[in-house]
Amino acid sequence: MEDFMDELIGLLEDKKEEVRVEASTAVAGLTGSVDGKKLLQTSGSKLFPVLLRLLHDESAKVTAQVYATLVNLSLDEGACRQLLTLGVVERVMEILRGSSKTGGDASGDLQLTAKLLSNLTLHQEAIEQLLQKGKGPLEGYFVSWIVSAIVTEDRVKRDEREYFAGVLTNVSQDKVGRAALLDSSGANLKVLSEEVGPSKAQSALRRESLCRVFRNVFMGCVKDGTVPLVIDSGAIDTSVGLLIGSLGSEERKALDTAVPSLALGEDGGAAGGLTVACRRALLEGILCLAEEEEARKVLWKGKVPEILQKLYENETDEEVNEILERCADIFISNQGSDGEDDAVGTVEEMD
Repeated sequence: MEDFMDELIGLLEDKKEEVRVEASTAVAGLTGSVDGKKLLQTSGSKLFPVLLRLLHDESAKVTAQVYATLVNLSLDEGACRQLLTLGVVERVMEILRGSSKTGGDASGDLQLTAKLLSNLTLHQEAIEQLLQKGKGPLEGYFVSWIVSAIVTEDRVKRDEREYFAGVLTNVSQDKVGRAALLDSSGANLKVLSEEVGPSKAQSALRRESLCRVFRNVFMGCVKDGTVPLVIDSGAIDTSVGLLIGSLGSEERKALDTAVPSLALGEDGGAAGGLTVACRRALLEGILCLAEEEEARKVLWKGKVPEILQKLYENETDEEVNEILERCADIFISNQGSDGEDDAVGTVEEMD
């Protein structure tokens, strides 16, 4: 098998494009089985550097097969570690940055590129590489690149780039990633606020990933010391607005609260239908905010306790209801001590 792999690796570097295409297709095919992946990983010290070099190949057919190979290999713990050691994240970032400067279309297949980064950034080492930690002004730069990459009015391209939202979910678990989202008065977070709403037709995966980004920012803002920045970014209003939009028309009328424009569908009507994953992520974030006094005052002002009560009355998911009950407990225990006035009402116990 070693001779076979040596011959295959040699074909990957052949001068003829058609030979490289056939060889790269064969390698990608091997990733479709457990035994094939093991074979490739066994030859990783020779094969993986060649695959990374081929990301720069002039043939789009070759790079497409190489990206497909790397996406599948990145799902394997051992292979992923090897690729990270070889600097796969930096290599992909270099290609994306170069494409931005030349006005090209990145790797030629942004969907595979995004999938690869999404898989890789499940590992802290990859997150640190992507965030360029310790590199001064470059630190966190790529977060802004990803935010700009997912913003498009073209539905096809929006779906093609959906996995970039997953990358943001992963990097926002890191303080540097969250800081990049909140930099420049929360500019990146404001962009995501416009992207997450139902006015943007998108896949469930994309919206759920973006909701998890908000959750991560909310969960980290207390220890990061960024509560004021989160409040000023409008991200709390975005999350609350999405939850209001998920209620029925009668429940919204009973709240006497206007539905924010971001929660409106493309036809201008209130659009509900947040998935369980979206509701859970947003409410987990609000739960963390409710535990911090300054943020809790913002929630009181926005009538969030009343909104949560309406959500609870209609919620069918057990885990989401548990989060709602924990939120209610916090508001009940702080009722009258946060300086909220009579206009915001009182909180009833959920049972």
